[in-house]
Amino acid sequence: MKSSRVNAGGVNAWLHFAVSDIGEPGTVYSGSKRCVLMSVYDRSKETVNGFWANAHRGIYCGNKFMYGPTDEPYKGFFAQVVSGKETAWNGYLYNCTLGKIEFICRKGEEEESMYSFLMNTYKLPLLKEWMQPLLRRMQERFLVSVGKELIGISAEEAEKVSVDLKECGGVCRLSDIEVVRFASTFDEQVLAETLKKLHQDGYIDIAKTPQKPMYVKNLDDYLQTYGNSVVENMKKVVKPLMELKGTTDNFALKKMRLYPQQLAVVNGAQAALALKKNRFVFMNEGMGTGKTIQSLSVIEGFENQKWRDRHPGANLTDCYMSKDNVAYRTIVMSPPHLVKKWASVIRNNIPYAHVYELESLDDVIAISKRPKKATQKEFYVIGKDFAKLSFMQRPAVSKIGVRKFALIAVRHDGYWNIGMCVPNVEALRVIRQDHANAVATGLRNLCQHFLLSRLVLYVRIAIILYGHIKPSRNGTMRTGIHLCQKTLTRCVR
Repeated sequence: MKSSRVNAGGVNAWLHFAVSDIGEPGTVYSGSKRCVLMSVYDRSKETVNGFWANAHRGIYCGNKFMYGPTDEPYKGFFAQVVSGKETAWNGYLYNCTLGKIEFICRKGEEEESMYSFLMNTYKLPLLKEWMQPLLRRMQERFLVSVGKELIGISAEEAEKVSVDLKECGGVCRLSDIEVVRFASTFDEQVLAETLKKLHQDGYIDIAKTPQKPMYVKNLDDYLQTYGNSVVENMKKVVKPLMELKGTTDNFALKKMRLYPQQLAVVNGAQAALALKKNRFVFMNEGMGTGKTIQSLSVIEGFENQKWRDRHPGANLTDCYMSKDNVAYRTIVMSPPHLVKKWASVIRNNIPYAHVYELESLDDVIAISKRPKKATQKEFYVIGKDFAKLSFMQRPAVSKIGVRKFALIAVRHDGYWNIGMCVPNVEALRVIRQDHANAVATGLRNLCQHFLLSRLVLYVRIAIILYGHIKPSRNGTMRTGIHLCQKTLTRCVR
């Protein structure tokens, strides 16, 4: 079928296909139809993007009106399409009314999709078996319309085009989709009145048998009376990753044996971790239920299964034929008083396990000396309080400054008094010498005493060759005569 040019806000693009509903329920006015899906293309990415941005203003095919303006912009995406040496950009648009007043589903699944739509949109409790008479009654009262209109594509070409409906049916052919649109007057009150009328007419039942008022003494009484019903109803709504399985074929323990209920938890946790989108799993259990051995079993079984996946045909016995087959590294953070218990349980139950109790900083640093990739089953057990005591790295200083100080030598009453000012003068050492050359020796020794090197070239030394020292008000020693400054280089040569 020949492609047509469509216009939105003055931007023209080529039409691949368009899907619309059949209009407002109970009306024959073609202008009430809404574009639900549309696929356009052009050589220019900017053209496709511009058409997408202006589609909510109204869409025209030549001079013919196709779809009116919408309250919100269209959503969607666009991607580059390459065919040989030809390239183009394809834009896929869908109306913001989807999921609000209408939905798309696979043909023949209107009732199931309507059940999901109504449950997600309104607060009324519903049953799936009500959907068939409800849909029929709503069509009779012009509260819903079911049908679609394809534009720009023939029925034969629609058989070759696939669209992804996500949770509403997955990937299906364009010819197999259906559009369900609710009337603008439809709301929760209208839905409740329709259900009430169906119940009065005998088309739907809330329960097959007469119901009595529910009376329970406490939660235990409730679970004992209605526990089976709760489980059965949950199975209809919640889809577990796997059924309860009280056996295992992907791990073995040296001493302990798990109960079937514990194995069911372990199998479920392993199934959750097997999904790449899940990087963790919560095991929320009470005291004394065996959380320690269950969590270790999850790790052991998960790693064994990964090894078996890499070795097709291998069984559980093959995993344990050599200590080098399965290798992984695990850290366990527990309360401090349970560190010894965790280490003991691991040693006594996990085959070929190597357990390290992290009780000091040296134990933590030793981990960095081991190979980056685990070569054995390594378990590191650390108390949660010890893990919070300190850290291995600190932020680097943003500015390094040079702190200046002065070394001062004063001859007084036959003694050489050598002091350091940081920035105050403090008497550090007293050396008796007969000539001034010994002052340099004393300064050099003092520098070595403070482990100073030749790198300290920016520090100035003040040597007082004559005079006396008198204390100031704040107790520091100040000089009252001439200062002779020399660099530290001369002192450390």
